[in-house]
Amino acid sequence: MQLLGEIYAAKLSPNLETVSRLLRSPLGQAVISFLLGYLATTKLSQMYDKIKRDSEKFVESKEVEDSEPIDDSELLPKGNEVVLLTSMELTAFDGLNPDQPIYTALNGLIYDLSPGREKFSCHGPYFFLAGCNANKVLNIACRSMGVCPNDVIKRWEQSLNAEFNIVGYLIDGDMENTSEDLEIDQESENVCQTEPNN
Repeated sequence: MQLLGEIYAAKLSPNLETVSRLLRSPLGQAVISFLLGYLATTKLSQMYDKIKRDSEKFVESKEVEDSEPIDDSELLPKGNEVVLLTSMELTAFDGLNPDQPIYTALNGLIYDLSPGREKFSCHGPYFFLAGCNANKVLNIACRSMGVCPNDVIKRWEQSLNAEFNIVGYLIDGDMENTSEDLEIDQESENVCQTEPNN
């Protein structure tokens, strides 16, 4: 066995000397650095392509999830528990009375904000949404900032659905507010149309 090792080493010895000389020469170092750089950039490129494909798949799946309409029927209470309020009746649930729940309405659904009382009470950061139709408030706020309200309302709806229970429907008997609502909707559409596409 030792003899085989010596024969093998003797055969490799001239090759090792050649490789050693090649590695020490500037041309050899340039060739090896080129090969290592090529291999490294190829591997990095492959990793980048994989990450890019994975992120595109994630974005596509997220868009599909976001585009699917939310099934509110599963979230709504059953039977006599459903709350039906007009905009005027909804103002009584603004968080000023600690014995009453805090409600807001968005896209015709009434949400119980009571679990987040500290955020939606009169000293909280979102007090302006308590006891009112949030569509109107968000439309006015977005219009004053020059922002398209559609995306903002959609995000608020997702947030409310994730955090709070839907307890009923907003049934608006206030006919005198209809012309005001139409003006807000038309102005919001104008903001969305004038907003530059990114």
